[in-house]
Amino acid sequence: MNILKPALSGLCLGLLAACQSTPSSDAPPTPIATPADPWLPGLNGDALHDPSGGLCPQSLGTFTRTEFSTIELESKDGSPRYDGICRYNNADIDANITTFFFITDGLTQTDEMRASVASIEERRNARITQLPTSTCQGAIQTVRSEPGGNCIVLDSSGAGMREYITMLTRDDWFTKLRATVPTSDEDGMRITLAAIMEFNANQP
Repeated sequence: MNILKPALSGLCLGLLAACQSTPSSDAPPTPIATPADPWLPGLNGDALHDPSGGLCPQSLGTFTRTEFSTIELESKDGSPRYDGICRYNNADIDANITTFFFITDGLTQTDEMRASVASIEERRNARITQLPTSTCQGAIQTVRSEPGGNCIVLDSSGAGMREYITMLTRDDWFTKLRATVPTSDEDGMRITLAAIMEFNANQP
């Protein structure tokens, strides 16, 4: 009597079952965001910045996304940080939008907004312009009614450009948007404001 036969048969059956349950090598891998590459593909060509949860749609109205990339920096405590940046362009109205997802690193939203305004004022002769709440401020309030979401508008007298800065804060992350459009184009400014509203409406 061969006592090894039942054992060998059981072993073969076990190996066969294991082989049959192994996923096919042709199956597409599930995308996983690594720290150095924090972007995940979203629906309809959207790009998701995984650490912050921020979303860069493929388009914002008639604005087309031209870039989404990573800025590798070092936090105050020396740990690496992987901020996200997306750029949009609308050549028909000569307007651009740049969005950022970055760690607060101990700063308040007011601190960051002041720094952003100061950097614009240093680069060109710009002044803060008050707009009705139905425009820039309204675009933020439709998303965040609580204090913290805000928008500042600057006009550059020499360049004839209007610049919008919007800020949102979620957990330890800022979401900042900067948009530039000629002040001579009323339709262009309305189109840009609509794109700002769409971007902020897509954020968590």
